[in-house]
Amino acid sequence: MKYTDTPRRRKSVGSVLAGCLACIYPPRWHHACSLAIDSFFTHWMSSQFEQLGNKVLLRRPLNVVGAGNMRIGDASTVGKGSTLSAWKTTGLAMKGLIIGHDTHIGEYAHITCAHHIVIGNHVLTGRWITITDNAHGEYTAAMLE
Repeated sequence: MKYTDTPRRRKSVGSVLAGCLACIYPPRWHHACSLAIDSFFTHWMSSQFEQLGNKVLLRRPLNVVGAGNMRIGDASTVGKGSTLSAWKTTGLAMKGLIIGHDTHIGEYAHITCAHHIVIGNHVLTGRWITITDNAHGEYTAAMLE
């Protein structure tokens, strides 16, 4: 019987480096480090909010405008890439943005208020949502007819 040598498939340099990197820095470590940094970020941002509950997690990057008019309840999460804004407008009594307890806002959400938005307890939103209580420009009754 004649022995034939099957050709071996050569690994690319990229796959070898990826394998080595996965041994040195496994993906679960990346997730753990990211959560630790986000926890520090949340603590650093907490003084800017009107109220920030216990066990809240704000994922980076996060864009916040008017945090002094925002309240976030206990055990809530705001996903990465989100924008939270509470604009001070003339002629309206500002009540701000209220996010309830155990509420999870998905990644890349955009929540903006000029008067008052309340998101209740135990709410789960998806990615890329927009919640707003205002529009750009002025409208009169004559324009709507």
